[in-house]
Amino acid sequence: VDALRWYLVREMIVGQDADWSDARFRSRYDGDLGNEWGNLLSRTMTMLGKFTGGRIPEPEHEAGGPSEARDVAGAILAALPGHLADVALHKIGEDVMGLLRAGNRHVDATAPWKAAKDPAKAGFVRDALYTLAETVRLASSILTPILPAKAPEALRQLGVTDGAADLKAALRWGASVPGTAIVPGTVLFPRIEG
Repeated sequence: VDALRWYLVREMIVGQDADWSDARFRSRYDGDLGNEWGNLLSRTMTMLGKFTGGRIPEPEHEAGGPSEARDVAGAILAALPGHLADVALHKIGEDVMGLLRAGNRHVDATAPWKAAKDPAKAGFVRDALYTLAETVRLASSILTPILPAKAPEALRQLGVTDGAADLKAALRWGASVPGTAIVPGTVLFPRIEG
């Protein structure tokens, strides 16, 4: 159901005509949900398990330090009230995908699995992993009203148990609590066979 809701948000502008396409649905499912969001969550959970003992790390720099993901998050949070006022759900979807893409670029740019081999880079690794956890947490928090089954599941895996209860407090960069135990779970969006 959440995958259908996502397709409607990404492909259909409220108040305008829209088309259904099985190919577009699959593209949104595999590309947006599986490759961008689900893959980032999976990579983040794996690295948190390996390099920080299965907990949200205490970053060396405040909230993980500066990053493209943090900048993108700030722009999204500034634009969110206007998108909601305009019922521009498609823009919220676009913005969240931009944040998740920035998170995936952060993984590739920082390569925590390589840096973790050097004890002198422990702070760098903690900053990188905190930034990844924050990226997924914030994206999932924004998506909670749109994807009410899968977004809370992503938050639960990150150890966030009250994400839906206090959404307004969650909509800021740096809300992940260092030391929080993660709860690895199943793949959010398994590949569609066939």
